[in-house]
Amino acid sequence: MGETYLAPAQLRLADGAVITAGEAFVRASLCFHVGQVVANHMPDIKRDL
Repeated sequence: MGETYLAPAQLRLADGAVITAGEAFVRASLCFHVGQVVANHMPDIKRDL
């Protein structure tokens, strides 16, 4: 899910839409954070997230 928000965030940042990009980066980071918490018992996956 984090990747779903990360790609558009990078595109918006490249277009100069920094506020919109920032919002998408926040969503992506929250998804990655939740993913790493859920993957607590799988250290390799947790590290990647």
